[in-house]
Amino acid sequence: MVVHTTRPWLRSLDLTYAPPQTSVKRFFWRQRMRFETAFAISMLEPWEKILVLLLLLALSQIFLVGTFKYLPHHLEFLRQRAMFYLEGIGSDDL
Repeated sequence: MVVHTTRPWLRSLDLTYAPPQTSVKRFFWRQRMRFETAFAISMLEPWEKILVLLLLLALSQIFLVGTFKYLPHHLEFLRQRAMFYLEGIGSDDL
């Protein structure tokens, strides 16, 4: 019985570290290298890179949803609280 630790499509990913020839590809390659070295992703295996990047994507999505959904309400609450303390203007539900 043969047990594979990584799937063949993970092995076929072209994640070479040689810079490409065209300037646009070289720019994106350079940005990828900066990102991988900043977060030490360059030392991981391809399946580990995908796992870490999916985790970062999930956390950033949670942060963005929280920012756009709950931050406006919280800022309005803070504004009302500041008006209450600064000018004595407020509602009864504070």
